Amino acid sequence: MAWFWILALFVGLTLSLALERAAAPADPPIAAPAEVTAAEPVAAEVVSVSAGGGHSCALDAAGGIVCWGANHAGQLDVPEGVFAAVSAGEAHTCAIDVEGALLCWGSREFGKAAAPSGRYLRVSAGEDHTCAVREDGRIVCFGWNRYGQSSPPWGEWLDVGVGEDHSCGLRADGVVLCWGDNSWRQLESPPGVYTALAVGDDHSCALAESGGGGVVCWGFDQRGALWPPEGLRAA
Repeated sequence: MAWFWILALFVGLTLSLALERAAAPADPPIAAPAEVTAAEPVAAEVVSVSAGGGHSCALDAAGGIVCWGANHAGQLDVPEGVFAAVSAGEAHTCAIDVEGALLCWGSREFGKAAAPSGRYLRVSAGEDHTCAVREDGRIVCFGWNRYGQSSPPWGEWLDVGVGEDHSCGLRADGVVLCWGDNSWRQLESPPGVYTALAVGDDHSCALAESGGGGVVCWGFDQRGALWPPEGLRAA
């Protein structure tokens, strides 16, 4: 009968998590468009692009942001300003303007768009939480924190990436540390010195420093996500 109690425990935990998410303040209803149309033509020199859950955004050389795709939560409604960085999340978008201020728009569920004041250098918008690197090197996270994914460790950081329920940061000394949910070992970053970081829903990859370094991945190995092609090396 041990299987019965294990099944009952799993069902109970799943229901508890579902009820906790359901209890969070929901986004106000937003009228759906009558039809889906292609993005309007734009003449711009793009310097970076970010893809989210159902929408994407591009930053142009003049500091403008253009977004396209799903807009059920207002994630395409870019505020006025001149920007230096943009990150598209599941149903919200965050950007840093040229003064270093952090702005977020779209879904406000779990407080993931409640950007704190300050000056920022980097930002990563995920499914239900957001993290950003302040000018002083600290990481600030806000939003869903069921697994501690919005509770970053202290330190001096260069970059941050956000997954579904975990986050990872690239420290100034090149070390990668992760926090939050570890159901798929997504927090177990291999030791080493790294120069770049990318975080997916349940896995992450980092680029080891030059001199024989390559791409290293860890976490959920769905469909070979942890096995980059051989021969990838740092430039």
